[in-house]
Amino acid sequence: MQLEEGGKSHTETERSQVHGGVDSQVRVSYYPMLLARPSGTDRVQSLATQLGCSVGEFASTYGRMKPALLGSVSGHSSVLAEFGGRFDRGEKIYLFASWPTLEAALQHIVDQRKKQGSPTSL
Repeated sequence: MQLEEGGKSHTETERSQVHGGVDSQVRVSYYPMLLARPSGTDRVQSLATQLGCSVGEFASTYGRMKPALLGSVSGHSSVLAEFGGRFDRGEKIYLFASWPTLEAALQHIVDQRKKQGSPTSL
């Protein structure tokens, strides 16, 4: 993946070294990428962590940011699909229409696991 800043092109690794993380002035150029989760999504990240996953924002080549779920959730793919999650095979992530939808899907999985008496980690 490449990022563009002020006419210069950087790989994602170089960007992390140059900027020390995600920088709002860095633009996505041509390639999709996953960005750190935005502020205000602590509850969603907490639920994802209980399942051994992580969340972030996915920037597609078309520029629209979408909430994304990373991690091993294959045992819950049907639940994620019921909540509108779409698996991106190229990026190996689940994409959702909104943060509340992703939160609802994760909460449902966590609640199911608690009812079954299973550990929350996948």
